[in-house]
Amino acid sequence: YSIVANKSSMDEGETVVVTVTTTGLAQGTLVPFSIFGISSSDISQASSGNFTIGATGQAAQFFTAVEDGLEEGQETMRVQINGQFSTDYVDIVINDTSVPAPSPTPSTSPVPTPTPSTSLPSGSGGSPTPS
Repeated sequence: YSIVANKSSMDEGETVVVTVTTTGLAQGTLVPFSIFGISSSDISQASSGNFTIGATGQAAQFFTAVEDGLEEGQETMRVQINGQFSTDYVDIVINDTSVPAPSPTPSTSPVPTPTPSTSLPSGSGGSPTPS
């Protein structure tokens, strides 16, 4: 048995094809697999299932990394064959393409503008002198 991926890394939103190649298994044989190393919400497919072997002894599954908007950093998805067939696996790096939310810009408080005042002549008793 061999298990390979068509690429070793992918960005969120991209798809990887994982292919299992066997010898001596009948067409239609189910080869179980499980996904490890990531959350089930990181891909749009189930985190376990079966490869269904075709007439050529091969089977393929497509896995799409979800653009979840979460900053998770780089993650490694392991697709591993289970059970009596093998424990072979392939690792695919998922690159986090989520853009961090912008930091809020501190707002500046408006500085009050002084209002011009009417100056009163001294000794006028508080009333402005008409011009």
